[in-house]
Amino acid sequence: MITGYCITTAGEANRYLRDTFDCLQKLCDEVVIVLNRAGAAEIALVEEYGFDSYADSAEWGLHQHEIKERLMKWLSHKPRDLMVCLDSDEVLLMSKKEIQELKGDAWYVYVMNMWGDGWNRKWSFWNIRIWRWNNILEFQHTPLHCGLAPKWCYEVGQYIPVILEHYGLMLREDRLKKIARYEKYDPKAKYKDRAYYEALKSDDFDHINYEHIYQALHKEVGKCKVKTLTTKKPMKYIFLRNKHGNVVDVPEAQVAETMKRGGFTIVGEVSTGKVAEVPTIEPKLETIERKEVKLDPPVVEAPVVAPTDPVGVPKSPLDCEICGFTAKSKSGLKVHAKRHSKA
Repeated sequence: MITGYCITTAGEANRYLRDTFDCLQKLCDEVVIVLNRAGAAEIALVEEYGFDSYADSAEWGLHQHEIKERLMKWLSHKPRDLMVCLDSDEVLLMSKKEIQELKGDAWYVYVMNMWGDGWNRKWSFWNIRIWRWNNILEFQHTPLHCGLAPKWCYEVGQYIPVILEHYGLMLREDRLKKIARYEKYDPKAKYKDRAYYEALKSDDFDHINYEHIYQALHKEVGKCKVKTLTTKKPMKYIFLRNKHGNVVDVPEAQVAETMKRGGFTIVGEVSTGKVAEVPTIEPKLETIERKEVKLDPPVVEAPVVAPTDPVGVPKSPLDCEICGFTAKSKSGLKVHAKRHSKA
């Protein structure tokens, strides 16, 4: 079972929210949407897709981690397995089967910042977008940039050569709005490096060549050093939360004695003794040179073939040549293409 979740607000329905919803619908068995001060258009779109939803009116720039922890509490009403988390302007280029076959607990994908008529290589990055539910649901306690997944995911996440397209910074007008938002909520650049905020003012972009990007991702992920977690005898550790809200791990044999002290609740468990591969370095895309990512001229004489890219995402005549978005029909592709012509 794969559960997807997304937090959306007013104005997103007229941007990229439908693309995100199409992606979640394709990848997930169920989807939950948090309507954070959302408008009628966002509510109507959620109803159109038949996703579960609820409203949260907290101010986004001040209470992000609280909004997300309330979402985790809402999701806790029944057992969960694999989780897919997207912002309302993101599309994950992956299949449902590939997600189901993942081994591990959390996974970093490559967030490709679409920018102008291409992408911004320098300010694209790795981030968690898939993780396995384990009832440890605390987020980093910062009002901004607290992540879309619980904070433990960022400590054990494995890197996979998968692209996530982020469209929220593609248009200059959206980047300027983002700058104004950060000036309001993070004027001293406490939660993100000032250089990132300054980079939003730039219109420079790199041309897209997905083949080269995927090749670089596979190469860099393959270079990641891994460590093997093993013990002579398998052991189970239970995660307990004390009355102060702190989570501690206790060997299973000591849990009963610890619980007698009072004030503890069980929130999860983990077993050791099995092999787990965890990258110890973050891959960088330094191998992609600007001259390598220029757009190749289209070959119109050759018959149309449906090749498969390095991560198994099939290409088709309904794929957008600029950003890779897959439309449901030729008319849908034409509507999507108008978005690029306005950029």
